[in-house]
Amino acid sequence: MSRVTAEQFQSRRDLILAAATVVFARKGCTVATMHDVAAEAGMSVGALYRYFPGKDELITAVFNGIGRRTSSLFARASEGAESPGDILRRAGLILEERLTEQLTRNETILVLEGIVADSRSSADSLGSGRQLRDLYVFLTERLFRQAQADGALDPLIDARGLASLFVSLMVGIHILRLELGEALELRPLLAAVDEMLLRMAPIDAGSVRSGATGATENDASSVDVGPVSNGGRE
Repeated sequence: MSRVTAEQFQSRRDLILAAATVVFARKGCTVATMHDVAAEAGMSVGALYRYFPGKDELITAVFNGIGRRTSSLFARASEGAESPGDILRRAGLILEERLTEQLTRNETILVLEGIVADSRSSADSLGSGRQLRDLYVFLTERLFRQAQADGALDPLIDARGLASLFVSLMVGIHILRLELGEALELRPLLAAVDEMLLRMAPIDAGSVRSGATGATENDASSVDVGPVSNGGRE
């Protein structure tokens, strides 16, 4: 039997994770089985277990992937950005693109399932929605604190509280997208968020209000956060 190269191993692992994301979103993490994932991936259950020893580890890997893609979204939005506010606007536009993808729909379902599961139990049974929520808050809070340092956001505003509010808003937009599909117009929502941020600039920062996307000395850098873990089981 020929040895599997590192590239082949990673390719097969990615195939399994893609199949698992589809199956878990379709059936739910609790109901879905390793047999279901193997069938979706077009392989035997025995082959699946060579890559993941059990369903818990597979679920953890799926949620870690969602966390990495979220971090990547912020990193992509920060490329060439001239201010933290600019990063948030670009992130909103990228989000608008992603919300048309089936992958984003599946990930939204999984994140919501994880959050609900966490509210029922303190155990990290789904890999977990709480950790993903904390990641979203961390990434957003980091941008808001940078905006405060740059004078584009009132320093008296609780950055973490505002970040939590924005994450709640984003979760709500994802839920509406699941319900309404393409009938949900994102541009007016993003414009309202942009206007709200501008109104949160310091009162004496008129120049900031009129040019919030202007260059600053301390541009926000790419946010790089490690993968979401589930008790270190991956």
